[in-house]
Amino acid sequence: MPDLLIDIVSKTGGGAEFDPTSIAAPQFTGLSWDNTTGILHQIRMADGSFETEGILPGEGSRPQYVVEAADGTTISYACALHPDEVGSIFVSTVVDMNVETEELK
Repeated sequence: MPDLLIDIVSKTGGGAEFDPTSIAAPQFTGLSWDNTTGILHQIRMADGSFETEGILPGEGSRPQYVVEAADGTTISYACALHPDEVGSIFVSTVVDMNVETEELK
């Protein structure tokens, strides 16, 4: 099961897009894409480092993508079959909101 899910959704006026288009994810997070459209999609990282199998309508992507880039990196991706469908992943540091700091005391 992925940590985060990106939906592939039908776009008003035709075509498809990612929801969300941009997502923040900590390093080593597992990401998956869920195809809610009626056509086949396939995710490919812009640098060619990762590509999913074809994602059938109603299915999720395989294999799961694991964010390995360093904090502060932006990873661009697109549908290999529909290059106008683009998205990005921003690798962000996890902040523990439960830790009390001296400034808050």
